[in-house]
Amino acid sequence: VESLFERSTFEVIALKSGYRASFSALNNQDMIRVRKISGSLREQNVKLMRIIFDHMVSSSMGKVSFNNWLQVTAEADYETLIYGIYCATFPREVDYTVTCHHCKAKNIRKISKNHLVQVIDKNVYQYVDTVINERKSVQELIRESELNNKTRVILPESKIVIDIALASIDDLISSLRNAESYGRFEKEIFGYLKHLSNIYVPVLGSFQKGEPSWLEVTGIEEQANVIANIPFSDRSFLEKAISEKTDKNTVSYCLPDQACASCNEMIKKVSIDMTEVLFQNIAKG
Repeated sequence: VESLFERSTFEVIALKSGYRASFSALNNQDMIRVRKISGSLREQNVKLMRIIFDHMVSSSMGKVSFNNWLQVTAEADYETLIYGIYCATFPREVDYTVTCHHCKAKNIRKISKNHLVQVIDKNVYQYVDTVINERKSVQELIRESELNNKTRVILPESKIVIDIALASIDDLISSLRNAESYGRFEKEIFGYLKHLSNIYVPVLGSFQKGEPSWLEVTGIEEQANVIANIPFSDRSFLEKAISEKTDKNTVSYCLPDQACASCNEMIKKVSIDMTEVLFQNIAKG
């Protein structure tokens, strides 16, 4: 039976995480499991991550446990992993409905795996060659990947010092767990925290004395309280700093520009949510 239904594979490069991996196609039972995923947002994410991990047939890391994989895989690479499973499962073109921004007409577009990837950071091309030619162990990835490369900023109004780091999938799951545990804070607060590895608040009076000093805030609830109380100018600065950190070595998934079949105006920059596309096509099956 296994020989009869041998599944195709598709290789992708997890740019933020610094490894390459091949994924096998979902079979009928896998699709049923995906359709039946339920529970809290955290539980749904863990179940989907498990399915993704189980379909990673090989990687440049060699053998890796599920928990280690969560730690070494950047959240920003999640869509790329979904793209790998999507391309293995649906290798042919599929229909996708696009609404024209000009006349609101519905356009049926073909999604092809060869035309979806759009490069944001042009340095990606050189970095891809590096990843392809390297073979790093899990331990090396943990030590050397962008996930451990911190950027220190100081918020302009409050003078809070923050170390920004890329969020791993494990950080994502932890942030969802914390959002469940600390209900007095809005969930978005933990969306910020998953990108922050250290927070230091200024000691009152130390600046006036000419000896500025800071104290580290370590507890999750205490860190959430700090981010919840920062003013608008600090929030804007922090969001920009996080974006600059996460945009390095980035690709997006979108359709090529094309004229509307109804009004002939160009439909440009149609972003594709690979998770949504995967689930839609599974639902059709």
